[in-house]
Amino acid sequence: MPEHQVEVVHAVTDQVLEGVPLKQEPEASEDQPQLKKCEDQAQLDGAIDFSRVDFSKISDKELEELYIASINRTGISKGPQIQPPPSPPPTPTQVSVSAAPQPIPPLLRRASSSTPTTVPTPTNGLSYDNHPTAMFVHLEDINLHKPLKNVVVKFSFRHRKYSTGPGSYPGGHRETKFKFDVNYHALLFDHLKIDVYEAGFFGSHIGRVHCRLSRLPQVLGDIEHSYQLKHRKAHRNPKLAGKQIGEITIGFSFIGGRRQRPGRSQSMSSLHSSRNRSDSEATVDAIKGTPEQEKVADEFLEMLQEERRNGNASGLFSSSSSFDDSKSVISFKSTTSSGTTKSKKRWPSLLSENTIAGLKEFSEGAAALFGTGWKISKVEFVQAFLFLNKYYNKYHPNARTHDIVMDKRQLRVSCYFLNYSMTAYGSLILNYFGYGKGYARDFMRPKMDSKTAREHLGLKREDMLVWDFELKLFKPQYFVVRDPKLNAIIVVVRGTSNIHEVITDAHAEYETFSHGYAHRGFLRCAQWLEENLTNRIKGWVKQYNCNAVYLAAHSLGAGVASLFTMILCQHLDEFREISRNPKFALKCYNIATPPCVNAELCAEYEPYIETYVNENDIVPRASWGAILDFRDLIITSHNLMNEKGLTTQERMTRLAERHAELKQSNEHPKVYIPGKIFYIYKTSRVHSSTTGKPKLSDDEEFTGNPLIDDVVPHYLVERSRKELFGNLAFKTNFIFHHLPSKYDNGLRKVSNCCVFMATGSVD
Repeated sequence: MPEHQVEVVHAVTDQVLEGVPLKQEPEASEDQPQLKKCEDQAQLDGAIDFSRVDFSKISDKELEELYIASINRTGISKGPQIQPPPSPPPTPTQVSVSAAPQPIPPLLRRASSSTPTTVPTPTNGLSYDNHPTAMFVHLEDINLHKPLKNVVVKFSFRHRKYSTGPGSYPGGHRETKFKFDVNYHALLFDHLKIDVYEAGFFGSHIGRVHCRLSRLPQVLGDIEHSYQLKHRKAHRNPKLAGKQIGEITIGFSFIGGRRQRPGRSQSMSSLHSSRNRSDSEATVDAIKGTPEQEKVADEFLEMLQEERRNGNASGLFSSSSSFDDSKSVISFKSTTSSGTTKSKKRWPSLLSENTIAGLKEFSEGAAALFGTGWKISKVEFVQAFLFLNKYYNKYHPNARTHDIVMDKRQLRVSCYFLNYSMTAYGSLILNYFGYGKGYARDFMRPKMDSKTAREHLGLKREDMLVWDFELKLFKPQYFVVRDPKLNAIIVVVRGTSNIHEVITDAHAEYETFSHGYAHRGFLRCAQWLEENLTNRIKGWVKQYNCNAVYLAAHSLGAGVASLFTMILCQHLDEFREISRNPKFALKCYNIATPPCVNAELCAEYEPYIETYVNENDIVPRASWGAILDFRDLIITSHNLMNEKGLTTQERMTRLAERHAELKQSNEHPKVYIPGKIFYIYKTSRVHSSTTGKPKLSDDEEFTGNPLIDDVVPHYLVERSRKELFGNLAFKTNFIFHHLPSKYDNGLRKVSNCCVFMATGSVD
């Protein structure tokens, strides 16, 4: 948009915030279909649906009018509209698009902390395939209670840090802008940390601000937001917490480009770039400015080159210590030719470039997670953790649905594919589970793992199609077999067993996937399988005339197999055509699946995925959102322990209230376990008095089902829901319950229990 139109839009925004009525806009003409359609929808629904607007076809004038209409409709706020006392508050359908709102107090214009504004909705213009990919920040204004001559401002976002040079107070840094790459995960969870220092060699720290992006009123276009400066040790000292330092106003500019949504015939992962490039790097290259902006950029670059030849280029910029002149501050057009760029000399390393890039990404995520929010010492963390663990063990038992599975065939099928999942760990681990032929015998022979797998599964040599366990980051270890008994191709993905897979697990950030988001590390492994295995599976189905493709996995492999199943579902019609079987089956049987996709994708692919969760297994409960909830509960526990005059029961009650608030809110969006979920548990741990669980009523204690009410210890499997596994609870045996052998023991005992039901006794 040209500069004069930007000024007009900003002037209109100021008028709205000051309560000045806006001029009635003329009715849209025939050459304005996008704007008129959106305004008509606003008159009916009370809000403008930005998802129906194609921004690539809308003119600058239409965009300006649409922006004005959106301001009139929503008041740039999710807060309530303040009306004059005599007239009753109008309903959303009674307010016209051009009606001018009354002034809104600043507190009402703040976004709710429990509803992130970065979550896509039909009215905020965001979607999973259209979100900002870059953020420019600058200091708009600063007002200190103790005026200074010069100040220095430092901006920190994830692993990137920028620092301004000494500037005069208060307006010495208003023209300095810094660019940060953002992705969807950063918009949901990350903070921008701002520190203000007194300039000089002995300059002291003045104040600090943490700006969470999801709490901004919006993340599209330009926005200004004010924050109260706090002392950096305010969380540890109540006196410092109440100290008035001043206020700082930060300007944000979010920019990004729309990515094309794939059709049903396209691959679901075709949205994404190469695994070696981040989401922001993949989309920023495609961003183009308007012709006016590109013209200004060209003029600026010519002036910059001329000043460089004269030796005066440094005067064009402020005294920023971290300015990267390879990118223009006006355009994304690179100022350095790729043909003349000198590559940096790399020293020999034991790690591959792919692993180094993965470790760098992991460090960025760790910096974002541990850089903000953890405001207690290690000793205080241990004390709060023990208090929280006591709350989980005594006052928060695992939720149950009492929907017991009695289908013996389903249990036998789950045990059948569980054998495949355990076999992927190799001969040594299989012997540890009690299914090998001896450590000495299996360890000494060549190709011991594949031979032991064939023996354990009862397969011939020609039935083993692929055995690929090459160590490489974001490449899953897997094997593929043809099962003659099922006449099916079975893909088995191994769980975590080496450092590469630990790094994959740690890449838990959310990355956009189809019409949702997924675990980044698992998604990259699934994309590797899509690129290297999909066509081979089609060839095997055609060669052996198979009736189905099954997937089986445990832990990390279960997350990868679930995402790969979602990708293969897009090829299901082709599989049916190749096999000439309209009933061709595709199914994934997992155990201990970690959370990996959003709720919408979980529901969509429920018919294709089954997963089993064993009692206190922590892996199916660990997601980025659950970790942040856990951090919040740790801080709450620490504060309650330091509050004097409270009994243990009162502390537990207040902690339970905070826990309920986190579960009801969407402050920390989560990923969930995909597919149908079945929960395995032992009744002796439910009815035991050693848990200290409060006594339940008779209706809750006795369900009328003899399998549940029988006091004899036994295992059961019940149908469960994904929402019941959203808490990161460190309960008894939370690691041991994750082992495949524990799943095998529980499922087989449940199967035996169903067999003996005919005799009326439970063993």
